[in-house]
Amino acid sequence: MRYQTFLPPTSLHGIVKYFWVFEMDGIDSQEYHYRSMADGLAGIVFHIKGQFHEVKPNPFLRQADSMVHAQTAKFRRFVTYENFIVFGAYLYPTALPLLFGHSATSLSDEMPDLIALAGKSGRVLQSKILDCKSDFERIRVLQAFL
Repeated sequence: MRYQTFLPPTSLHGIVKYFWVFEMDGIDSQEYHYRSMADGLAGIVFHIKGQFHEVKPNPFLRQADSMVHAQTAKFRRFVTYENFIVFGAYLYPTALPLLFGHSATSLSDEMPDLIALAGKSGRVLQSKILDCKSDFERIRVLQAFL
């Protein structure tokens, strides 16, 4: 297992708390459960390798390759049966209206697909991030978007 954080450049301090990567090998078709916490900060999340399924409301509905995990007052549960790499940025609530034109309040407790939220620019960003070969390359691409 690897979890690592990366500080943003000073130009993004008011938008990004940090970039992060979470990677797990050796799952070998066993269940791995992840629980997100209730949190006042948002995140932009990319499934680089492997997929998660939310346990509720529909455990068979896989998560999108990229999404915005908005601030939330409740936890969520996810499961995967495969090795994974998840990359993202932990965002301050003020970032959501700047980046997507929606208030943090309007997205609370939601996890919209990045492409549905950002349209063509979200599709381009997702494609670029998924094509990257390293964490540092992903950070550079996401910094350019932000």
